[in-house]
Amino acid sequence: MIPSGYGRYAKAAVAVEKKEDILLLLLDAASMDLKKARMGIEDNNPKVKGESISRAISILTELDCALDHGIGTDMTENLSRLYHFVMDRLTFANLKNDLTAMDEADQVLDQVHDAFKEAVKTYKGDQRPESTTSYENGEDTFSQMTGKLSVAV
Repeated sequence: MIPSGYGRYAKAAVAVEKKEDILLLLLDAASMDLKKARMGIEDNNPKVKGESISRAISILTELDCALDHGIGTDMTENLSRLYHFVMDRLTFANLKNDLTAMDEADQVLDQVHDAFKEAVKTYKGDQRPESTTSYENGEDTFSQMTGKLSVAV
């Protein structure tokens, strides 16, 4: 017997042909889950908050597990740290109903999404990355990270 969710997965797999598009869709889904979690906190609805945060953390966990740590680049380690930071802030937000932690997670997730979006544009030859926002430790800018990422994607 084929599980009922398989049909939706198969349709999505046909609609999305490239792995970089799947990555952007996953980040979009995580971002939407953060918005729903925020509404859950604001509406004092622990079910919506918990389910939404759980889905976002699941997506980030899978993205972190998909990183190729064997290539040994700083970008891979930095991206893993960003995923873990967002997951930590979401866990805190879930436990304490903390909107500030939600904001921090959302800001970092938006920056990661924007960096990947620029990397995909570069990878596809659409344009060069424009972002020059400094990365937290000052070693890489997002432009440098997306440049490296275009090779990794």
